[in-house]
Amino acid sequence: MSLKICSVSELPITTFPEWEYAAADGHYCFRIEQLGKDIFISRGKGTSEREDVVQHSRLFTKIIAENMSKYESYYMIQDFSDVRGATLASRREFARWLSEEIHRIHLVIFYGMNPLMNTLVKLGKHLSPRFSNVHIVKSYEEAIHKILKHQQGESAEYVFTKKDDSTRRIHQLLGYLSKMTWLEDLNQDIAHLPLEDPYSDIFRAIEVVQADFRLIAKEKQIEHMRVLNEISKRQKVEDKLRHSEKKHSTTVNILPIAILHLGEKGNVLSTNPVFEMMMGVPTKEVLHQSIYDVISIVNLPKIKIHFHELLSQNMSFDIETPLFTNKTGEKKILRCRGIVVDKKEVSFSFIVLFGDITERKIVEKQLLDHKQRELTSSTLHLQQKNELIKLVYNEINEKIMSKNIESNYSVQKMLMKMKEIIQSETEWKDFELHFNEVHPKYYRALDQMHPGLTSQERRICAFMKMGMNSKEISRLLVTTLRGVEQHRYRIRQKFNLRSGENLFVYLSTLED
Repeated sequence: MSLKICSVSELPITTFPEWEYAAADGHYCFRIEQLGKDIFISRGKGTSEREDVVQHSRLFTKIIAENMSKYESYYMIQDFSDVRGATLASRREFARWLSEEIHRIHLVIFYGMNPLMNTLVKLGKHLSPRFSNVHIVKSYEEAIHKILKHQQGESAEYVFTKKDDSTRRIHQLLGYLSKMTWLEDLNQDIAHLPLEDPYSDIFRAIEVVQADFRLIAKEKQIEHMRVLNEISKRQKVEDKLRHSEKKHSTTVNILPIAILHLGEKGNVLSTNPVFEMMMGVPTKEVLHQSIYDVISIVNLPKIKIHFHELLSQNMSFDIETPLFTNKTGEKKILRCRGIVVDKKEVSFSFIVLFGDITERKIVEKQLLDHKQRELTSSTLHLQQKNELIKLVYNEINEKIMSKNIESNYSVQKMLMKMKEIIQSETEWKDFELHFNEVHPKYYRALDQMHPGLTSQERRICAFMKMGMNSKEISRLLVTTLRGVEQHRYRIRQKFNLRSGENLFVYLSTLED
């Protein structure tokens, strides 16, 4: 237990080691303190994620339950002086918890916030009338004075008796947009203003935006069900692949195995019955024949070079043959392994093993097709959503400008952050997950050869690998065509490509 005296209120400040939390990787920590009987202070440090807020909510609720009766109300102070930022998921989680707990809190006071977080809290006040007791101050001392005044029966803040109508309209708009983006509430009853009202067009635009978001949500739900179906199919394919890989993990362990025993000069000394069934060639036709003649007989001339290395340089090999048609008309892909055995002074003999991996390659192709469809679906969904974001942004901004409405910092900030709030990192993580499944080595090769790329440049490289042009990429990234071209120019510079080298060709052929 730690006990000290508050220099502002002269009330005791109490805390305990169990009232502290730190994330395992150190990205965020917080400490809760009790000032007097009914004032609780939370001090955070770092960048919070959703799990950090969940831990904070649980601990805070537990402390309140242990120190206050369920009928008592309390004051809460949030110190953000050392908080660098918060993810969208963590902000939503905190808003959800606060909306459930707000009925028990006299005042919620924030201080030490950066301008962005300050704006977000102000926007949050418009989500519900219940948040009217949320306040923002500049310092700890001001927070304590506000609470002391409230306890003495004074008003926590000046109440305007006459609100400016323009400000009220702006607050309504921010409330609608905040609910759409923070709480994903897409069933709001948007006010219908008279046509002569200067804000009527904007309110109707917000109503259209909400309808579009509902459509996106519905399409996303349908797409989610389709993806789940694809995942189910893919899991079946993967199970089949695992079964095939277990069956064909190494050529030596594959049963049945076709075996050729070669002499020092490459003549066939013996074979087994499986060879005849696999190749469709009777044993008597290959016995004592040169291996070079045998591979011509069984339609595998392309692997001749490997046998040359085996016989002339005693180099073992382990390869997959190209697709071929055996003598009975069956299409097959084989795993072929040549091994040097029976080395006796200057005399050698060789064993050649053939395993049928046709089924495995077919399953791998099916799995790759499933992954490719998931990547295409993820990309199309991202493009549709981002195009709508750009349309909504431009429509609202143009209507505000056309009405010559005085610039409002909160509105402009909301428009600036709208794309960031809706277009969360989760979308890009989903895309990159699907991309890596189709091209598992691409990012690794890209990072090894060109480690200085930004995240945006890496995404552009991925889109170009998929064959997209600059116009298609600009739609996905919600940016201008010129912006994409500038990114491509910087990528060329980082790659040190000469004027005659094509960036698209270079990325398309990069090892994947």
